[in-house]
Amino acid sequence: MGAGKVIYFLGPEGAGKSTNINMLIRFLRMNNVKKVKIAYVRTRHFLVRLLFKPLVPEYFSHAHDVGTWAGASHRELRLYPLIFLLEVFNAVLKTLFSVTIFYAMGYTVICEDFLIDTICDLERDHVRFRLKRRYFMLAINILLRLIPRNTMIIFLNADYEELKRRYALRDGKVEPYNYISIRVARSLYYFKLFKKTCYIDTTKQRPLETFNEVINCLRKEKML
Repeated sequence: MGAGKVIYFLGPEGAGKSTNINMLIRFLRMNNVKKVKIAYVRTRHFLVRLLFKPLVPEYFSHAHDVGTWAGASHRELRLYPLIFLLEVFNAVLKTLFSVTIFYAMGYTVICEDFLIDTICDLERDHVRFRLKRRYFMLAINILLRLIPRNTMIIFLNADYEELKRRYALRDGKVEPYNYISIRVARSLYYFKLFKKTCYIDTTKQRPLETFNEVINCLRKEKML
């Protein structure tokens, strides 16, 4: 069994990740690539919700108070280290069973909401709940090492006004500007740690134009 490939789509919601994943799957199947697997690995797993939502409902409110823990209750502060540990453990297990095994079997694994997204979630909460930095850095190192060697990260981005327009088309509500800008900045920081990368601004592009650029990036890095 030869090692496979991981194609990881990163970027804000509305930038075109799901659209390009669907187009890429069709493209691979048309080109007789049979070993294709889609994987989603992120925090806020069902088990975490089941165990902690009754105890800490505020933790799952999705209030985007980025960079502050002022609203955290004593109960949240007490329980957060345990929640953090469970989140990391869940991310490790999901990566091993939905990515690593298939990668080792020679599959092309296409990922959305993968480990950099998980790290950004944990990073936000680390600031909010004042977790000791050495524990946080240890978790980051573990998660980054789980990303397979032959991984191509494609960062799709768009300006905020365009994201709002796309959300309006599907009756969705875009996240606050500050939240998205900080999230994008942190995602880009980890994105730049990897060798096989491709950044695409989709603001003025049609879906097919973006997809053609995705294909060109993948071919350049010999991922197709």
